[in-house]
Amino acid sequence: MRGEYAMKIVGNKVTYNTYYLKNARSKVNELQSVFYELNVKVCRGIHYQGVQETRLVFFKSNDKFKANVEEKVSFYVVGSKLQEESEKVAQIKFTILKDDL
Repeated sequence: MRGEYAMKIVGNKVTYNTYYLKNARSKVNELQSVFYELNVKVCRGIHYQGVQETRLVFFKSNDKFKANVEEKVSFYVVGSKLQEESEKVAQIKFTILKDDL
């Protein structure tokens, strides 16, 4: 590519050109907030897809959970129990956090 950039992202470093993008800092913050929300959805989708493929476990909602700034989603993954099994059913609690890179 030729020419000057308005915003350049390399790894986790953002460089912006204030000549072309006067409100660069607010634009970066806006893009980050959109990314964080999408990242939470993708993370939950990955867990859901992995569970559905096994068919040995299922999701259970965490009704006591209240989303906040750091913790976005919480749920349980619960193992299924065959009739001949005597062990307790295991459940694992997952909490998806806001991802500040």
